[in-house]
Amino acid sequence: MSLPDSNTALPDAAAQVQRAKGLYKWLWLSPLLTLPTLGFLLVQGFSLANRSYGGYANYPSSEEVQRAEMTVVIVAVLGSGLWHLVLLSRALDRQHEFVRWHGRQALLLAGVRTAVALWIAVGAASSFGGSSPIWGVLILILVWLIGTLWGQGQAAAGHCSLMRWAGHGAVLPLRVAAGQLVTQDQMDRASSLQKHGGAADAALVFRQVLVSGASPTMKAQAAEYLLAPGQAAGGETADVLVAILRYSLDPGRRHAALDALEQAGLVETL
Repeated sequence: MSLPDSNTALPDAAAQVQRAKGLYKWLWLSPLLTLPTLGFLLVQGFSLANRSYGGYANYPSSEEVQRAEMTVVIVAVLGSGLWHLVLLSRALDRQHEFVRWHGRQALLLAGVRTAVALWIAVGAASSFGGSSPIWGVLILILVWLIGTLWGQGQAAAGHCSLMRWAGHGAVLPLRVAAGQLVTQDQMDRASSLQKHGGAADAALVFRQVLVSGASPTMKAQAAEYLLAPGQAAGGETADVLVAILRYSLDPGRRHAALDALEQAGLVETL
């Protein structure tokens, strides 16, 4: 027997989306680490350069001063950008493809930011004595703002452009609308509703649990509430039936879910 492909309603969709969104939270907050690091490296780099020459007055030429400054700012920018390697842990995630590709996309955005910062720094160092590159700083702020908003919005919607561009977008979008996490209190209220004539509203909560990132225990509870013993499961959608088949502890309910999947032509009996 082979199960239907439920890529559009992954049971852990909500958990994957939350992890992916966390990557962009890091991009929002990373300047709090990269900017102090940049300042520290600049101060230390210029201090080291001056000590090696015995002060600006002892530099052989203005070209030598510019070359030293160029070296210091390049090393400082690249060094501060190393903070973004924290994202590698998600970019190398072997268990969750959606999180892995968003990790790579977040790294790409961080790389673009570092490249823009490097361009600004090199431009400032090459025009020694010139005007302050305010325009470059504004561009960097726009790249930080627009890029992070774009990536965070994609993660929340279950999309990933880099994943699609690489030809791995067949599973997208993740169905996160039904994948919001449900608390035990909500489960208890739904159970109470079911006992007091609100079966339809309660069933919506149980279905939401079954296709969410809830724990297997909570999904097993939802399966017991949703499908009464001996009840046909033909009215449920494929993702809910698969979840009942996987998480229900009752063989009768699992058999009912399997029958409904077979009748719909979504599984094959070997």
